[in-house]
Amino acid sequence: MIVITHPLHKGEFVKKTSLTIFYIGLFLLSSPIIVWGDSLNVRTIGICNILKARGFALSGSYAYVASEDLGLRIVNISDPSNPSVVGSYDTPGMANGVAVSGNYAYVADGLSGLKVIDVSVPSNPQLVGGYDTPGNAVNIAVSGNYAYVAEQYNGLQIIDIGNPTNPQPVRWYITAGEAYNVTIAGNYAYVADYGSGLAILNISNPASPQTIGTYDTQGNAHGVAASGNYAYVADQTAMRIFNVTNPATPLYVGVSATQFARAVCVFDRYAFVAESNYGLRIFDVTNPSSLQVAGYYDTPGTPYNVSYANNCAYVTDYNSGLRIIDCSQVNGNQPNPTSSFLTFTGTPVAQYDSLLLTISNRNHTEFRYNTLVNSNTNFFSYRVDDSDSVTNANDSLRIWVRFNPDSTNIYRDTLRMTFDTPFQPITVPISGTGIGTYSYLTQSTIVFPNSVEPTLRDSMRVQIRVAGNLPLSNVALISDAPFDFSGNTLPLTQAGDAASIWLRFQPTAPGTFVRNLPIVVNTINVDTLWITASGTSSYVPAAPGSLTISLAGENADLTWARVDTSQNGVPLTIQRYLVFYRNDNTTPWYYLWNTAGADATSFTHIGVSRFSPAMFYQVKAWIGDSDTFDQIVQPMSVGTLAIEVERRLSDTR
Repeated sequence: MIVITHPLHKGEFVKKTSLTIFYIGLFLLSSPIIVWGDSLNVRTIGICNILKARGFALSGSYAYVASEDLGLRIVNISDPSNPSVVGSYDTPGMANGVAVSGNYAYVADGLSGLKVIDVSVPSNPQLVGGYDTPGNAVNIAVSGNYAYVAEQYNGLQIIDIGNPTNPQPVRWYITAGEAYNVTIAGNYAYVADYGSGLAILNISNPASPQTIGTYDTQGNAHGVAASGNYAYVADQTAMRIFNVTNPATPLYVGVSATQFARAVCVFDRYAFVAESNYGLRIFDVTNPSSLQVAGYYDTPGTPYNVSYANNCAYVTDYNSGLRIIDCSQVNGNQPNPTSSFLTFTGTPVAQYDSLLLTISNRNHTEFRYNTLVNSNTNFFSYRVDDSDSVTNANDSLRIWVRFNPDSTNIYRDTLRMTFDTPFQPITVPISGTGIGTYSYLTQSTIVFPNSVEPTLRDSMRVQIRVAGNLPLSNVALISDAPFDFSGNTLPLTQAGDAASIWLRFQPTAPGTFVRNLPIVVNTINVDTLWITASGTSSYVPAAPGSLTISLAGENADLTWARVDTSQNGVPLTIQRYLVFYRNDNTTPWYYLWNTAGADATSFTHIGVSRFSPAMFYQVKAWIGDSDTFDQIVQPMSVGTLAIEVERRLSDTR
């Protein structure tokens, strides 16, 4: 093949024939040369012959291809082996890039700026809006109600597309280099800024974007992707990986051994790279500092862009059209652990903790493991959580690894699993730290000293304290009638913490009650603890007798007889009388008034006949203490507090 300079940018490379001539320059010397074969683990299964295929986007069963002066092409990819153009729209400019959101395709249309095309009917796309940006629109990303248009020397254009038929400019932001591509992740725009490398913009306020982080890559940044804590930049010399956990200080952590990287996309643990001269390259990026080649395919044209969906890579190969490449055999169907290492943090001595390791079958092929071994068997052990050792297509193998330390040391081991050929063994490092004992809650016994009338209640304060030297978590108090913890929280997490809570005793019948109330602590290896509560309910005081109601003008006068001061041989101490009312037979009773002491036997409800044609009353004798009385009357719902004697107001007229 002959390598020449593409007229769009100096330093971009395209291939023309099968004769090889190497261009000796900075790009060739910047990273190791790898001699590629035609393919590894992948194969072309579908081709759609579209000329000048550059940028594209996938959405559902369709691929939307930007084809320079030929405009937008819409390809049905529901059958990847037989893609076909079902619709097109010839935009006025050079369709360089496209993004799809909902029923609209947003096209970066060169000097014609942004074009919005309704693709709700793929066979009949219609131009519905646009915005003529000041520069050369080369790529685009859409997030929410905003389009982000990369315009080379004119930086990044941010456009409000809340109304797709009438896009409005929000901000024109000039980057340090040439904004050649952009991708959005959360509140950040990652810009391939050509000669200035990677630029990271905070776009939490689209009207006021701010550059917060940059990294000047060795080559010219052409493509960019973001996934998790990493950004991936195709800068023509290589694919470069940056840790962007802190977007303000991107850290350079890895590089692919490639040449002429133009675009990149990331799916799961693989990065798919479009290379101008060498087609599609696939890397396992599980360890960004040590990338592994997972597959490749030398396309016949000049790849401009790449995306991935449903086990297929989609490559726009310029005049060789849209290439659909089956990647289901990437990495030889090698089984993959969900974790590259297992770490047990803080396991108490002489106790144990368990972690789950899943060996997944990502590529739909059956595999069988032969051996599973580790060396430090005194402290680490394992159990396969399956009935047999075979994992079928789309299945996974679950392995429980157990750590049981005997001191406060740090322990290390390696779990090694072998498989039937052709799969390679996998190893997973294991580490664990033995620590001191967990905290625990001090147990308590609670006895209610006074007999409580059925349907009434009493409350006692309970002091709970934490002992031990490690924090607890998710402490829960469990009620068991007639004892009730509801309304309390127990925010005890550190050694020495204490809390005062209320335990309520509310019997519904005479008798002696004993309950073991569990305290559940959802911290590994902490057993459920108990509070033993007991209380007695042995008598029912009589209701006030001879309740009468009479009208005196607008008022209702209530009188009643005092309650006998003993019941069933048990002396009673009446504290006060409570008066409740309601205006029909179905609504709840409402608290109205209470006497100042036990001697009062009358009450006047002033002005009652003015606001109700009928009224029901009940009077209750109260024997509880003042604290419990306050808890009872505040909710104003008293339907089961005592035996009632009622008189209807209208019956006295």
